[in-house]
Amino acid sequence: MQFLRREGQRAKRRTLASYAGASLVCALTLALTAPLQGRVDLANIVLLFMLAVAGIAMHWGRGPAVFASLVALAEFDFFFVPPRFTFTVAHVQYLIMLGAMLLVALLISYLTNAYRDKAAEAEQRAADSTLLQELAGALCAALTIDDAARIVAGFVRTHFGGDSVLYLPDDRDHLAATGQLQGPIPPAELTAVRDMYASEQKIGSCTELREGSRSFLLLLGGATRMRGALALHLPAGTSPDATLPQAIATQVCTAVERIHFTDVAKASELELQSERLRNSLLAAISHDLRTPLTVLYGLADSLVARPGHQESALGVATVIRDQAHHLHGMVENLLEMARLTSGRIDLRSDWQSIPELVGASIRNLRPVLAGHPIRLDWAQDLPLIELDALLMERVICNLLENAAKYSAPQGAIAIGATQDPGGGFLRLWFDNDGPGFPADRLERIFSLFERGEPESPLPGFGLGLAICKLIIDAHGGNITAENRPGGARVCIRLPLGTPPPKPVEEGQEHV
Repeated sequence: MQFLRREGQRAKRRTLASYAGASLVCALTLALTAPLQGRVDLANIVLLFMLAVAGIAMHWGRGPAVFASLVALAEFDFFFVPPRFTFTVAHVQYLIMLGAMLLVALLISYLTNAYRDKAAEAEQRAADSTLLQELAGALCAALTIDDAARIVAGFVRTHFGGDSVLYLPDDRDHLAATGQLQGPIPPAELTAVRDMYASEQKIGSCTELREGSRSFLLLLGGATRMRGALALHLPAGTSPDATLPQAIATQVCTAVERIHFTDVAKASELELQSERLRNSLLAAISHDLRTPLTVLYGLADSLVARPGHQESALGVATVIRDQAHHLHGMVENLLEMARLTSGRIDLRSDWQSIPELVGASIRNLRPVLAGHPIRLDWAQDLPLIELDALLMERVICNLLENAAKYSAPQGAIAIGATQDPGGGFLRLWFDNDGPGFPADRLERIFSLFERGEPESPLPGFGLGLAICKLIIDAHGGNITAENRPGGARVCIRLPLGTPPPKPVEEGQEHV
């Protein structure tokens, strides 16, 4: 408050000094023109007084110029207009001269002051533009959010003698101060910033947040979302242009967005490179393993089929064969995953019957599904679906293997299909009565190398559902996982399309 009172006293003294200066200039003008009495025409003396008024308007502004106009009029009337040394006007022509002198003096003061204001405004805009260019250049070097906060704080401190605080949202979209702070954040300021962010109010200005400061609270409105807020705390006597705080906030928002998108691009590039390297390794390793596994499986199968073995040797050969077959299936999944993620999937689509594909998959997996009752729930008159039969059979086999693997012993597996009520899609689901998916991993269950239980004793790499998702996405559908009472469900939605018309039997006429 003492700072504000001192600023008010200084402004009052400056105003009094400007009026005193205007009075002094009028007195000097009178002293210079007094010897000209009777030697030059009064109109020339009037011009000298008007010149003095114009100088006062340019130097001190409108108020002192209007005051000088009235003082000059009184001096000219008293000392030069007959009868002299009185304010009486003897002739009408002098009255007209005095009126014209006053009007011209007022007009000169107005126009001069308007020109002065526009020149000052232009200079201020140029200065603000230079400041913003300096800030933008400094922010270009910011590589992190902390760098941006430090640059802005230094800029405000250097040019305005104030302070700034950058607020960014956390994972819960709550604003928090960022960067190295000069001191603790007042609770009232944090509350005001969060309220403004929640209401999306563009700018706020107040003097109550910090004593002796005028605070500007500004939202950082990005191209896609709100990026945070900026608090500028300037000395109370500082009066920046109304648009300057918002322009500073715009520069800061641009820098914050640039840093954000740069980080996203770097993370995406790193993830892409890691994915490519992983796929290359998968393809190389699985390709080199497939041949020896095939040989191992063939030799073990021939040992099992050869008669005359002891029971113990036959059991060992059977275990070797079964494990080699299982490992061969894993390697095939690795190869399939590497192939599907290496580029665009070429579909060899044809119109297929979902019940026939499910039936063929069940026959192929008869040893795996042994002991698990299969319940089928088909809607009547299911339409044909345009899809790649080999790839879709791979999806169905993977889902049936998973259902059998994670079901309870002798647990039932239900398979159903129907059209969506809204039309346009066919729904195909697979249910089991196992423990279900972990609730916290449902969103990641279709990711590469993601398993329902990270430390599960059941064999597997976590590739089956990832392969299913890639294939279903290539067909324009989607696949989801959910828990239901008593087990888990995986649901596939495939676009129906327009199936071809049924062929007309020979001899049958069209109606």
